[in-house]
Order: sequence, then structure tokens, then C-alpha cells
Amino acid sequence: MAKGVSSAAVQAEQLKQDGNLYFKKNRLGAAIDAYTEAITFCPDVPVYWISFWPLIGELGTSELHSVDTLDFRELIKLLNGMGQ
Repeated sequence: MAKGVSSAAVQAEQLKQDGNLYFKKNRLGAAIDAYTEAITFCPDVPVYWISFWPLIGELGTSELHSVDTLDFRELIKLLNGMGQ
């Protein structure tokens, strides 16, 4: 592991990559699970939140039941803080 990179960051990045692969294979439920877990490991990394956007377009917001625990207002706060 690279110096200064936490185990959680490594796991989150792998989960994002897994989610991307699942999405490409149209395994949307598995993609949602992978992205959700990545956010759990590193909730302050906007790219993991942003990974959901293609899923929302594909499924629609009413179909994203498994992400009920995610508060997308946190993403807005993160993105607003990046410009400062």
C-alpha cells in the first residue's frame, strides 16, 4: 500500500472500480451495492457519490431503494466546500 493511503481508501477505490464494472455489465444492483460501500468507507470523497448519477439516469430515483441510507445532501456540502 502506498505511504499515506489508508486501507479504507484502498478498499473504497476497489469498490468504485467494481461498481463501474458491474454497471458496464448491466448488473445495476451490484453496482449500487459497491458504490454504497465505497461511500461508507470514504464518505468525504465526492467521486464515490457521483458514481450514482448514471444509475439514477438508468433506473430513476424511485428504483434506488437500497441507497435510502445515503443522504445526498452530504454530497452537496462536499462539492460546495471544494471551491473554498
